[in-house]
Amino acid sequence: MDKPIYFAVCSYIPDILRGESINVGILVHVPDNKFVQFYKTKNLSRIRSFDDEVELDVLKALLESIAYQFNNNRASELEGIDNQGFLKKRISLLY
Repeated sequence: MDKPIYFAVCSYIPDILRGESINVGILVHVPDNKFVQFYKTKNLSRIRSFDDEVELDVLKALLESIAYQFNNNRASELEGIDNQGFLKKRISLLY
């Protein structure tokens, strides 16, 4: 049985004008299984090499916050988790 899988890539963009980014995580959603999980990068030193001015403690806290929101034991109880538009409602893109 085919089940749709949705995902959103979390990117760090130090300067919008330069247009450069580095992926720091991915959010995966399987509505049929009421599953959602955020996978964050384990190698923060890559981000430091990408942007030597990054405040790693702030970025790490932000990634932990996203992981806490989606990776807890009660994630399957999140409102609308069984809907295909769940990720669209839960995240926002800033350009």
